[in-house]
Amino acid sequence: MFEVYKKTKNYRPISIFGINDERKVTSSLLGVIRKERGGVFKTFTSWSLIIGGPLFIKPNDGNIVLKGYERKISGDVIYTEIRTLDPKFPDLQFFKDLSFDVNEHLNIFIDLTKPPEQLWSDLSKKRRNGVRRAERKGLNVIEIESLSGVKEMYKVLKDTYSRANVPLSNISLFTSAFKVLHPKGMIKIFGAIYKDEIIGCIILLTYKNRVIDWYAGSLRDYLSLCPNDLLTWYAIKWGSENGFKVFDFGGAGKPNEPYGVREFKKQFGGVMLRCDRYRKIYSRTKMKVATIGLRIYKKIKPVSMG
Repeated sequence: MFEVYKKTKNYRPISIFGINDERKVTSSLLGVIRKERGGVFKTFTSWSLIIGGPLFIKPNDGNIVLKGYERKISGDVIYTEIRTLDPKFPDLQFFKDLSFDVNEHLNIFIDLTKPPEQLWSDLSKKRRNGVRRAERKGLNVIEIESLSGVKEMYKVLKDTYSRANVPLSNISLFTSAFKVLHPKGMIKIFGAIYKDEIIGCIILLTYKNRVIDWYAGSLRDYLSLCPNDLLTWYAIKWGSENGFKVFDFGGAGKPNEPYGVREFKKQFGGVMLRCDRYRKIYSRTKMKVATIGLRIYKKIKPVSMG
């Protein structure tokens, strides 16, 4: 992912390692500084993201490597967010010691070791009907295995994120992920095809026994054909058939807050668990300005990282 981030516009990856007196690695951390906008917005939209959190042998090793990371990004971002991937990730004291606030967050996991017929029956009636409707209307799923296909897929994501009015990373994130991860078998991109047009897509990150739903979307004009139902079920079935053990939906919003995407994901079965996020704000004044500015900007035009 360091190589992926390095080749992505508006991303700057940072890797930190903790070394003991015997010159052995005892901890590591990969983060990335993201700039949502350029120009006058740059100062107020630069933030730091750490997926998974620090890796360490002992908690104190995690403390040390996170401190090193903060020194590295000092003055460059208005906040850092750590998104844990493991529901068993401990509420470590060093997060509190370093003034990170805990934000409750949900995720949904599907057990892919179940028999295929059980996975299918775990879908709600509505989602099963959606899959059947998509197939009846002639939708097919193909694997996207070329850069030209990735570029077509990106158009679908832009349409989806524009409707939701949330930022979408530059296309270079997806082309670099394809170039770096595809040869290693660590990414799968599937497209829903209708009359030779890509109308929906789902991007999966694959590592060890886990399939992660990274990005997904579909074109507004074809939502009635249920491409999202078909693609999600196809991804779950593909993971099961290829020996993976867990399908990770990649996030399901905050507890007790309405979130339509969570309601959709829940209907594919699985277990909903907490995978909390930790956030530390370095400049509350800039954070407040950024929040107000983004709210105003979103009313003017859709947000895009270009």
